[in-house]
Amino acid sequence: MFRLILNVEDIDYDMLIDMISQMIKQNKDNPALKGMKIPPMGFSMLKKLPMDKKNEMLAMVVNQDKARTIQTLQSVVSARVGAARILDANATTLVNGVQLSIDVGAFDFDRGIDLFFPKYLTNEDFKEAIGDEDLEAMDMDSFCHTVKSLPVEDKEVVFLRSMRMKKESFLFDMENLMRGKGISLHLGELKILVRR
Repeated sequence: MFRLILNVEDIDYDMLIDMISQMIKQNKDNPALKGMKIPPMGFSMLKKLPMDKKNEMLAMVVNQDKARTIQTLQSVVSARVGAARILDANATTLVNGVQLSIDVGAFDFDRGIDLFFPKYLTNEDFKEAIGDEDLEAMDMDSFCHTVKSLPVEDKEVVFLRSMRMKKESFLFDMENLMRGKGISLHLGELKILVRR
């Protein structure tokens, strides 16, 4: 099990509010959106709130609608780094955004290795990722096979170390993914903690 702590900053709430408003209007009969309603004050009033209030509202939504939050996070994580079972997600406010704390239980490290390593690691990263300066030179397929053959605990250590090594590139890709969905934001600091 591991925990991701991610700072989500500089959120373009106007874009996010417009997207949510359209989604609710277009899919009002969709069971997945059950319980989502246009707020009594209307979406235009939400846009007029100061940034700190918008951050507080986002944190409140994340914390109060955990089932939907966890389902959304699981689909994003699974598509990018492998199948994951998210146990919990919490949000706290920051001056310029929110901090998400995501507890990941079961994780398919083999799938994560297949998705993450070829995209982010180079042959020069292998020794640092596995923690062995005497590691013989090998290609990506051999390295992936070597890591997959490790005991689960060691595989987890290597995978999470690799994520720490390449977190800037990973966060940049996640920002672009969100931008492609119409959400502009900055993903700041990412901490990856092993929990036993």
